[in-house]
Amino acid sequence: MSVGRYKKYRSAAEFAAAVDAYFDKIEYEEPARHPDAWVSGKYIPGDPILNKDGEYIMLKKYVVPPSVIGIQNAIGVSRETWSNYSDVPSYAEVIEYARRRIEEYLNQALIEMGRDNKGVIFSLENNFGYREKRDDTVHQTTADISDTLTPEEKLEALRKLELIRDEGGDVP
Repeated sequence: MSVGRYKKYRSAAEFAAAVDAYFDKIEYEEPARHPDAWVSGKYIPGDPILNKDGEYIMLKKYVVPPSVIGIQNAIGVSRETWSNYSDVPSYAEVIEYARRRIEEYLNQALIEMGRDNKGVIFSLENNFGYREKRDDTVHQTTADISDTLTPEEKLEALRKLELIRDEGGDVP
């Protein structure tokens, strides 16, 4: 018979409630607003933005950025315990839900203007599997192309090039 410690959260529902309580403590919602304005030296706050059903569009804001370590500290579990919970399917669903909420925050932070995004990009790449798309295609150089052309084709290409120059167009 193996002896082990009792789980701090004995059910996935109890675990989910603790994770939700973490988010409730650091987030709030406010209505999206049209840009503020200064009219005749007077500040006029922007009006709230409504959706097509006449409801306020709400923006989720965070007092501090959400993070896995923040959740772990707030609910009193170690990194190891968090990892062990991820091996239990019902607890893993809660962990995945928390990760998606953090990922949502990071994606929103990525598109906000006036922000240094290096840390956000680092987190998305290293914690959520995002990758920067790179164009690694090799472009042929003029020298590469000229090696494949016959002398007649080279002469024709030069004639076309001269024609473009004579017409005042740009040289490709």
